[in-house]
Amino acid sequence: MMYLYNFFVSPKKFVCSFFTKEDQVALLLDYDGTLAPLSEELSAMPKDTEINIKKLAANDKVFMVVFSGRDLAEIKNHLKFPNVTYAGNHGLEVEYPSGKKFKIEMPEELLKKHQELVNELKEKVI
Repeated sequence: MMYLYNFFVSPKKFVCSFFTKEDQVALLLDYDGTLAPLSEELSAMPKDTEINIKKLAANDKVFMVVFSGRDLAEIKNHLKFPNVTYAGNHGLEVEYPSGKKFKIEMPEELLKKHQELVNELKEKVI
């Protein structure tokens, strides 16, 4: 039986206990505030995180998606990891490692309301 405290004793052993060498793994990772510090400008991820992400991305058994609320081009140009699917604008824009792209266009009325909300949040929060 696995207990939560096992994770704190040996994180690698705990995580590996859920998978076999034949398993495929999907990693869905948020960039801002998870892989890198949350900031208004796009910030760099810690070096050790970057090294580990590159190792995972190179593994054929790992399907990795890096999500961001930022524009797809901004996050993709900042990271440039091979074999990674990038999702910008909270998943409304997606680009696969093959170069295939997927984009959901927002209706004008929704875009207007979104911009009003963003402006209000910037006034009150930032």
